[in-house]
Amino acid sequence: MSTVGRWAFDGRGRVRLTPDADNTNRIVDDLIRVNEAELPTQWRLEDYSPARRAAHVPHIIGFEFEVTKLEPKFKLTQHYGDADKRGAAAGLKSRGTDAAREIAKLMLSTCSIDGDKPGADIGAHLGKT
Repeated sequence: MSTVGRWAFDGRGRVRLTPDADNTNRIVDDLIRVNEAELPTQWRLEDYSPARRAAHVPHIIGFEFEVTKLEPKFKLTQHYGDADKRGAAAGLKSRGTDAAREIAKLMLSTCSIDGDKPGADIGAHLGKT
C-alpha cells in the first residue's frame, strides 16, 4: 500500500466469504459509496455497464470480517522525507474536507524544524545496510 498517513490495524476475528453475486455487489457498492464520497467528482454506479459488472463480479472475492479484537496504530510517514510529507499534505488539503485538513496538519507537524529532512533509510531499520 502506498499511503503516507493512515491508521494501521491488527485485527482478529472471523472471515465469511459472500455466498453469491448479490452480496458481492452490495459490498462493492458500499465500498464505492464510502470511498468516493469525499471526492469532488464521484464515480456514479448508475453509469457502470451492467454487462461489464457481470463480467467482473465473478472475479471478485467478496468477504465480511467480523472483528473480535482490534489494535490500532497511527502512521504518519515516519520514513518519508519532509518534501514528501509536504506534498502529501498539500494533496490532502486540496480535498477540501475538515478530516483531510486535520490529517494534513498532523502530517506537517512531523516535519523537521529546518524543513528539509530526507527520508529514513528503511533498510537500516530492517538490518539490511
